[in-house]
Amino acid sequence: MTQRQTVVVHGRLVADQARLEAARNGHHGVQVTSVVGLAARLAGGFLRGVDGDTLSIAVGTVLREAPPETLGDLEAIRGLPGLQLALTRTLGRAWRAGLDLAARTPEHPRFATLAAIEAAVRGHLPPGMLRPTDLAAAARARLRHAPAVLGAVEVRGMTALEPVWQALLVDVAEHVPVIWNAGPREAPAWLTSIDITVRSGPPAAPSVETQSCATARHEVIEALRWARTVLA
Repeated sequence: MTQRQTVVVHGRLVADQARLEAARNGHHGVQVTSVVGLAARLAGGFLRGVDGDTLSIAVGTVLREAPPETLGDLEAIRGLPGLQLALTRTLGRAWRAGLDLAARTPEHPRFATLAAIEAAVRGHLPPGMLRPTDLAAAARARLRHAPAVLGAVEVRGMTALEPVWQALLVDVAEHVPVIWNAGPREAPAWLTSIDITVRSGPPAAPSVETQSCATARHEVIEALRWARTVLA
């Protein structure tokens, strides 16, 4: 009988490797996803998290169309080329940290500016695309479905997890078994006092080889030879 299992990894290459491993071993019912995908899967309703490209496009639209009062003290640098990237990274990091920008507006005028920009950006996001805090809240409201939707959860090969997802993983662990498979890496300290099983492996000791290349062309040839040996 097929049992549902969810493997949480970071990065597309690692996800492809995990899917290949599951296929080779005949592990049916395994879904490989990111922690954002886990939250979206549990939240249901075609909800999804904000990706970097969509957030950058929304920020660019706000910088072009928003009135001056939205940008506040950033209005003077609205046209500088680096502002779009800076705001995209700032909002993304604030969201992943679980910061409530609107609630912190009394602390500093910059929080008020960021809260206004955040509100404008959210108005330009596609339907069903949520901030990490909103997506985690939607997933938390459907934790009763975790056994059927997620099954046993294994977090594989990760060294850290953003605060907004830490709380969700703790709540998920109250409904399904959760394993943090650190491998040779060090497990985060916040896992020590919660109901999540931590597995660690021996430290890795890879062999180190040096190739001396006379020219850039020779270096490319040796790199391709190495790639062929890995793929063989």
